[in-house]
Amino acid sequence: MAQISESFHYVRSGDTDFRTNLAPQASEYADLPIVSAQAAGPNRVWITSLKILSIQNLDWRVEFHGRSLAPPKPTYTASGYLGTNSLQGYVGFTNNAATAYGTCYLYYTHGLKIPYEDQDGEGELHLNLLNQSAPNQVVGRSTKFAGDVGAVFIHVGTIDAS
Repeated sequence: MAQISESFHYVRSGDTDFRTNLAPQASEYADLPIVSAQAAGPNRVWITSLKILSIQNLDWRVEFHGRSLAPPKPTYTASGYLGTNSLQGYVGFTNNAATAYGTCYLYYTHGLKIPYEDQDGEGELHLNLLNQSAPNQVVGRSTKFAGDVGAVFIHVGTIDAS
C-alpha cells in the first residue's frame, strides 16, 4: 500500500482582511499564515486549490508573492507589479465563473500545481487580491465596497513541499 508523506495545510483570510474599497484595477494585500501542525507554517508549499467567497460578483485576480509587499506598494500593471520579482503565480476569475451561494458568490478552482516559497521565511502566504472588473461592469457597479457589504474571504489549499 502506498503511503502519503505530504502534509496538507490551508491558508485562510481573516475577518479583517480584504475589507477596503477597491476601484477597478486596484488591489489589497495581506500576509496570511500557513496553518500547520507545526508552531510555524512551512515555507515551501504547492498551491492546489483556491476558493473565494464574495458579497459582490466581480472579476478577481489572486496573486501569490514570495515576499511581503509592505507599503509603499509598487506600481501595478496588467502583467503584475513593476519593480518586484516576487510574483510566483496567480489565478483569475471572471464574474461569469461565480456560483450564487446564498446572498454571496463563490469562485472555486482545484487541480492547481503552483509552487510557492515564502522567501521571507515567516511561514506566510503573501497574497494580493486585485479587482479586475471593467468600469460599470456589474449593473453600473464595478467597485468593491468597503466593510461588511464588500467582504471577501479567501481559502487556499496547499500541500507541504518541504
